[in-house]
Amino acid sequence: MEVFIFRIITLCVFLFFHFEITAQQYYGWATGYSGKILNTTNGGTNWSSQSSGTTNDLYSVSFINSSTGWSVGWSGKILKTTNGGSNWMSQTSGTTDHLYSVHFINSTTGWVVGWGGRILKTTNGGTNWISQSSGTTDHLYSVYFISSSTG
Repeated sequence: MEVFIFRIITLCVFLFFHFEITAQQYYGWATGYSGKILNTTNGGTNWSSQSSGTTNDLYSVSFINSSTGWSVGWSGKILKTTNGGSNWMSQTSGTTDHLYSVHFINSTTGWVVGWGGRILKTTNGGTNWISQSSGTTDHLYSVYFISSSTG
């Protein structure tokens, strides 16, 4: 395990991970510096680079299955894929605040948090993002929901 961690660190200044475990394979994605996205389909034994189409740093990735996922990062960047990361499409966040974490509970409902207490929510897969009040101007670094009303 130590060798695995060392290899990842040498690939990029920093990476953030998300794993999906299915009956057949162990899918995972890592995001990081300058738009870097890596993915694995075998639990991390091998990693492949995916083209994100951005040079923005990416801080978080969330997949609901092996095909559909989102990544967020620097200057309000939100990306979505529906084919396991073969193609990533930009979504309009409506902010230039840095976005540090993304989490989806299904194909339509998800949240993003970031700089200055920023919270965004979507109920249509990211076509539209609606700002929510966090009550703070502190940076928010992580978000996680177990249902549409509990997070």
